[in-house]
Amino acid sequence: MKISVIIPTYNCSALLAASLRALQRQTLPRAQFDVIVCDDGSSDDTAQVAAGFSGSFALRYLWQADLGFRAATALNLGE
Repeated sequence: MKISVIIPTYNCSALLAASLRALQRQTLPRAQFDVIVCDDGSSDDTAQVAAGFSGSFALRYLWQADLGFRAATALNLGE
């Protein structure tokens, strides 16, 4: 079984960091899950935060220009 954790975000780097730290503490083997961060055009340090966790588990960072709230589109990018 493999699980994909999809995290949509916009200018919430502190919350993203907290979420990724929680995933680091999971007891599920790292090969059993991956993380997809969907960034809706953040202008803060969200990209740097995601990059800082890239060695912790399989992590993909997807960025799209901010065209307003589109959580569904951000989630679909992860598929």
